[in-house]
Amino acid sequence: YENQNYCTKKKKKHSNLHTIDLHPELLDEINWEYIGKAMKHSSNDCRKAYLKTGHRLWATNQQLHKITKKDKRKTNQDHRCNHCNRLHEDWNHVLRCPSSDSKDHQQSSLQTLRKSLSELELAPPMITLLISGITQWINNKSVQCPFDAPSPTDLIASLHIRAFYDQLTIGWDQLLCGRLANSWFTAHTEYALQPHLPKQYQSVIIGPKLVQACWQFTLNLWYGRNTFIHGTNTTRLSRQTVLFNQKITQAYQHKSLLQNSEDIDLLFQRSLHDMVKLTDEWKLNWLLLYNSCLHAPTLESNVPTTKSSLHDFFQPFQSQYYKTPESHVSTDENLFIAPTNQTTPETSA
Repeated sequence: YENQNYCTKKKKKHSNLHTIDLHPELLDEINWEYIGKAMKHSSNDCRKAYLKTGHRLWATNQQLHKITKKDKRKTNQDHRCNHCNRLHEDWNHVLRCPSSDSKDHQQSSLQTLRKSLSELELAPPMITLLISGITQWINNKSVQCPFDAPSPTDLIASLHIRAFYDQLTIGWDQLLCGRLANSWFTAHTEYALQPHLPKQYQSVIIGPKLVQACWQFTLNLWYGRNTFIHGTNTTRLSRQTVLFNQKITQAYQHKSLLQNSEDIDLLFQRSLHDMVKLTDEWKLNWLLLYNSCLHAPTLESNVPTTKSSLHDFFQPFQSQYYKTPESHVSTDENLFIAPTNQTTPETSA
């Protein structure tokens, strides 16, 4: 973010404008400096997640539908929301889904955000305005300022209300991407001049943390959506283990489909009871080797014949094609199913 020229004074065409959905005239109203600092002080994994959030590059059902629609080899992805079954699950819909499960998660995420804002020692009017604007936008309501016109002598309240309307012009969806109006930090700077706040609560320090808090709120809603569809990591790993055990059991039941007795001796030297107790990584390696032996046209050209060459055969095969067990198994559950009508070389000839 720091290295990108968003300033309109240079009158350059920016390739990223279509991903942030923002009018060029509003670019100077956003504090890009704090966005850059927030990125700089984040870990690599967080930085990747923040970039995807800021540019709305989530793998929503609508985005997957566009990708699979172009690729005829893939099954067309349904672009309906898995929660409410409404059309077009895009970035905005993930954050504003009206289903009861989504609403519950939105409320818990808002409470977490309010707690994070309180820990930053923001002015109470600023916390109220931020939570009110986000809540109204998420609920698909017309965003209205919750405060009446302040007294002319109340400078802090006037600056915060001005920041609220500046953010309304930029867009509350942009705030959830981390793009806060400059006037928010102008108001906080005035508030931080009060003697009860130490220097660590100045805008230059609080600004990046506030941007990260907005990103984290948005990511919490995305993670809630993914948990509903895919389950937690523990659940996903449990499903993977069950799938591996099913495939191994099926392979043990179809030993006769292997054309060479040496393949059977190498692959089935352990009992099925011992096999299911091994790690998922070991099971994946075994299944890949079994599948290779099953579909090999000849034993001599594809499969090793000695135990010492078994490890040498499989290692480059795994590192070249499969990086992690999850990335392979979740794509095609029928990969290791043995063919029912397999002909021998003699009959095919």
